Parts: sequence; structure tokens; C-alpha cells
Amino acid sequence: MDFVHPNLLWALLAVLVPVIIHFFNFRIYKTVYFSNTQFLNNIRNISKSKSKLKNLLILLFRILAIMALVLAFARPFIPHKNNIDADNRIVSIYIDNSFSMNASGEYGNLFDAAKERARLLVSLFDNNQQFLLLSNNLSAEHRLPCNKQQMTKYIADLQLTHERKTIFEILEYNKNIIDQYIDNNQFSNRFYIISDFQKNIVDFDKLKNDTSVNIYCLPVATNKINNIYIDSAWFSSPAHYRNKHENLKVKVVNNGDEDYSDIILSLNIDGKQKTLQNFDIQANNSKILSLNFTNTEIGILPSYLEITDYPITYDNKLYFSYKINKKTNILIINKKTKNKYLNSLFKSDSNFVVKNSLLGHVLSSEFLDYQTIIIDELTHISTGLLNELNKFVTQGGVLLCIPPKDMDIAEFNKITTNFGLGKFIKSKPYSSKIGKINYEHFIYKNVFAKKQNKLDLPKISSSYKFNINYNTVVNSLLHDISGNKLLIQKQYKRGKVYLFTFSINPASSNFVEHPLFVPSIYNIAAFSQSDEQLYYEISKNQIVELYLNSFGNGNTYKIVNRKNNVEFIPQILGKGDFGTRINLMNNINQAGNYFIINNKDTLTSISFNYNRQESDIKCFSNSELKENIDKNNMQNVSLFSGNINKLKIEITDTIKERSEMWHWFIILAILFLICEIIVIKRFRSMNN
Repeated sequence: MDFVHPNLLWALLAVLVPVIIHFFNFRIYKTVYFSNTQFLNNIRNISKSKSKLKNLLILLFRILAIMALVLAFARPFIPHKNNIDADNRIVSIYIDNSFSMNASGEYGNLFDAAKERARLLVSLFDNNQQFLLLSNNLSAEHRLPCNKQQMTKYIADLQLTHERKTIFEILEYNKNIIDQYIDNNQFSNRFYIISDFQKNIVDFDKLKNDTSVNIYCLPVATNKINNIYIDSAWFSSPAHYRNKHENLKVKVVNNGDEDYSDIILSLNIDGKQKTLQNFDIQANNSKILSLNFTNTEIGILPSYLEITDYPITYDNKLYFSYKINKKTNILIINKKTKNKYLNSLFKSDSNFVVKNSLLGHVLSSEFLDYQTIIIDELTHISTGLLNELNKFVTQGGVLLCIPPKDMDIAEFNKITTNFGLGKFIKSKPYSSKIGKINYEHFIYKNVFAKKQNKLDLPKISSSYKFNINYNTVVNSLLHDISGNKLLIQKQYKRGKVYLFTFSINPASSNFVEHPLFVPSIYNIAAFSQSDEQLYYEISKNQIVELYLNSFGNGNTYKIVNRKNNVEFIPQILGKGDFGTRINLMNNINQAGNYFIINNKDTLTSISFNYNRQESDIKCFSNSELKENIDKNNMQNVSLFSGNINKLKIEITDTIKERSEMWHWFIILAILFLICEIIVIKRFRSMNN
């Protein structure tokens, strides 16, 4: 026999109460005063042995009644042999160790409460039971079934992680593990889910009613928590250079039920606070803020944005990195002679270094040293050069294509089709005039103080019609008065391709003599700084592609973050579509700015942040969870809720088949009390 509440057995000490009463009450003699001995006839003689027997019987039945009541409340039961042997049964326990579990609930920290429930679960099973511990880490160490002792240690050692998984993903992972160890039709799996049940991880609609798996949900309820976090950030302009005015957009989210005011957002660049901004945000709303500042530094600029918000703090910072080169290197590939207009444009600006090269003397091995390449009025281009230009753009370079006055359409279409732009139509060139400017494109966005409809725009005497490929996304920067595209831009992998559909030669247009020429060409080159990804999200088996000019020279790279005490040598996988492919090998688990170092030279910085889905802390209540289970007709899913003692009862009921005995002890207690009454009345009648 076993007990559900063995701690109540201490109440058996209550049997001392009738014992004490017996010894102090029944030994007190009653004195009767009489004046005449004839009154003694009214007193029955009771033998000493009968009186002693009566008192002992009363004491016995009272003791037995108290014992029966105590045992009934302790809920005794006789366990039966389990239908399924422990060899054919694995108990899987999933502990949600995502960041949201660091919140507080009715019983303290949610993660600590979850681990306490897991320890309780383990203690309720037999010693020969096998367990699997599942968490968001999907740790290889936990892939093997273990015994109670090892399981208890695994639970104690479990830590919070940035990783998150849906319930469906965890169940699929559990199934894959179990299928490796057990191939038995009589197999049964108990799967316990201990979580705060965030709404964005509960996907019962994907689950199937699998009779071999019984799922038990154990919610750890969180207190009502409001959370403000930095969701994302991006620059309005893709290019960065020294003394340039920057506009950084920041999306902030409030997923709580309270409005907040005077929250401070700070921007830190290269270890220095750059700017601050106060903002208000309404409940269950988001807001996009604009931070304006001027770049005064050059080189690698590790940065972060920060707000102050409690108790959830992991999403208060957003790390990002960008780079400003000392100078922008430009290569102009000419057919015969230098283009004096292009060279004059950049000659007086120290931010640019221009090199001219004739078509037959181009060194393609030097392409990665440039940010912009201009092919100026080339009538022929070789396949080899075209392939090298493709690699240049793929890895983040900017290519500007200017057709010649007398264009060989078939020859120039080799360039346009190579980058998926489209084709020039074989027809006679036509005369036109620029009629529309795309003021929203970053090339022209800050050029004009205001939009003007009556500008004296350049005239074009020789332009060619161009058909853009179907489903090709391009930006049209300039149109003629008939709506034909005159300057287009396409994002090609990591780089950009610009194409004029007319020649800028003075014999074909007055474009080079018009003020519009300067911002058009200048900004194409100025915005050619490599548009590196600002930040990445930490994930498993992550591979990033970076532009590393020194790749392939026998160099050894290290990734370093002194603050997080991280230093490792990544695996270099070779050239990819967008740059050098680097396998981080799961070494980055903390948000921050990391540096790629070659010997003592810092090549670049890459930033990593935690997944922001975990910042949405809205969780299912017990009633909502029950409704969700019923809605999806999950017959193999049960919900447990309540304090630790109630959980123990409910869980024990599901673990063991047993015969409950408490009602029999209630009946015995009543019988013993009835027996006490009968004894008292019986001896009283004997005295009369």
C-alpha cells in the first residue's frame, strides 16, 4: 500500500489525545455524600473489571477512528502492475528554456518553477524508468535515454537559451529520437510539456492524434508583464561615407497593455554615444523612430541601439555594424580615350580615386579593389570580361553601363542579359527629352530642395527603346516625356547595376552639360560602398557570406568578441554567390559585435542579435489552452494546472493504475465511532 499524501501521516500522533484523556479522566473518583445508609440501596455495585473493560474499549475505538480518518486523508492506494513495462515506455519531459521563461510568476521565476515540476515528475516514476530531457537547445547530450539519477542532474544543469522551438518541432524531434531506440508496437510514450505556452509556439493544429504518445501540458503561469523592445533597424540610405548626414530608422514595439512615455533610445557608435531620443509609445503598438547624425569617423563602426526596460532585458539592445572606406575607388573602362566629363567630375573630390583603363588592358584581378566600375561606350566586350564583371557585382560592386552613340544592339545586349535586365529593341534611335525624375530613389532623394514640375531637363537626340524582362524588378530613375525608361537600376545579388538607355556623349545629348549630370553620376559612385548586412540573427549551423578581399591567400581568420570572451577559428567554405562563405560552427550564442581578424588586422565586424519572436510574451491562459486543445480535437493531449500538491495528485493518477482505499477508511472510521456509541450505551444499560 502507498499514499498520495504521506506527509499527512504525521497526524497519527493525534491518537495521543484520547490516551491522555483516558488516563486523566477515568481515574478520577466521584464522592457521594449521604446521611443515611438506606440511600446506598440506590447505588448499583459495578465490578472493577467491567469498568476497566468499558474504558479500554472506548479508548480503542477512538484510537482506531482517528487512525482511519488520518489514513483516509492521506489517500492510501494499492498500485497495480503497469500495463506497459518500463522497457517499452519512455517518459519525455520538455522544459521550455527560452528567454521568456526568465519572467516571474505566482511561484517565483518561471524557469525555476518549471525545473521544480520536472523534478517532481521524475520522482513519481519507478527507479527503472527511462527518461528523455528535451529543451530548445536540442542538445546532443540529451539524445540518449537516461535513468532517474542522470535525468535529475540534466534538469539541474539546464540553462536558459536564446533558441526557441514550437511544440510541433519539439514533438517531431522527440519522435525521431524514440524511433531510433524502440521498434515495438506495444511502445508507449508519455510526453510532458512544461512551458509558459507563448502563443507563437503553440501549434496544436499541426499535431496528429497519435495513440502511442500521451501529451500532458503543465503550464507555469506568468504574472502580467509588459515588454518594450527594439525590433529592427535600417538606414534610409545604403551608402555611408565620411561627413555624410545619416538617417537611421528604428522600429520599437510595445506588446504590453500600458502606454509608456519618455522612454530613452540611445545610439552608440564605435564606443561613443552618438545621439539620444525620447519617445512615447501606446499599448500593443509599434513605432518607427528616426535618428539623425553625421558620420565623423571612418573604418569599421561597431554600434548598438539601447533602451531601458524591465524585467525582460535581453531585447533592450540591438547590435549592428557598418563600414566607411577612406576613399571610393572607381575604374573607368574606355574604348579609346578617357572620358573627360567623367574624370573632371571626380578630379577635385578627395573622397574618390579614379583609374582609367583601355578595353584591351583591363586587369580583372584588380576588380575587387574597386567599389564602382564604369563601362563607357564600349562597342564590344569579351565573355571573359563579362564573367569577371558578374563576379564583381555579385560580391557587392556597382556597375554603371553607358552605351555608345552608334550602338551595336546585339553586342550590348550581351551585357544587359547577363545581369537579367532585358534587351534593347532593334530599331532606329529616337529623339526625346527627360520628363520625369524619381525623387524617392536614394540617388536623387536629397538633391532637390523640393519637387519641381517645370524643370529645364536635358534633351536627348539619340535614345534606344529598352524592354525589361518579365518579372524583373528594377528601379526607374529617369523617364522621357513618353514614359520610356532612360536610367534604370537593378539589385543584382549583393551589388547593383545601373544602365543608361542613351549615350551621354555630347553628340547624342546635352546631359553632360546639364546640372543633372553631376548628382546622377556622383551619387551612383558615392552610394557604391559595399552594402553589408547590418546584423544577423543568432541561429544553429549558421553560415554567413562576407566580402573579404584577402580570401584565398593562405590566411587564417579568427572571430573575436572580448566582452563575451569568445575567440575561435571559423570554417572557411570557399567562395559563394555573395562573398566568402564562413561557417560559424555554433560558436556564437550571445548577442554582440564580433570582429573578423587576420593576424593582427581587423578586416570587418559582424553583429548578432537574439530572435525577436521571443519578445512577444503573450501566453495562453489555462482556459485558452484548454479551448485550443478541444478545438483541435486533441484526444491524446491533457492539461494539468494548479499548485505543486494538486499537480502531484493529477500526475500520479495518470502514472499508475491503482486501487483507491481512502473510502474504505472513511467507512471504518464511521464504524469505529458507532462501536464506541454501542459500548457506552451497553454498559449504561447494564448499570440500570
